[in-house]
Amino acid sequence: MALSAWLHYGVGVSISQVRELLGGQFQTHLSAGGLVVTWRRLPMILEPWYVQLAEQARASAVLHAADTGWRMNGRTWWL
Repeated sequence: MALSAWLHYGVGVSISQVRELLGGQFQTHLSAGGLVVTWRRLPMILEPWYVQLAEQARASAVLHAADTGWRMNGRTWWL
């Protein structure tokens, strides 16, 4: 699930290419709708991990930031 989301949202691989790549690799059928429904569930699944990570960052003595831009939907976002 996370790998397919990373390929699509992180790397920019199209849904059809994600289906082809993972379907062939794992010898299974993946529908476009199934992938999208799965991706919509990710925030709920990952939220506890995200909250824990944020708490650890707030408690850290030192924080570092990356000044790296990333284009999404034609706009620059920052990591």
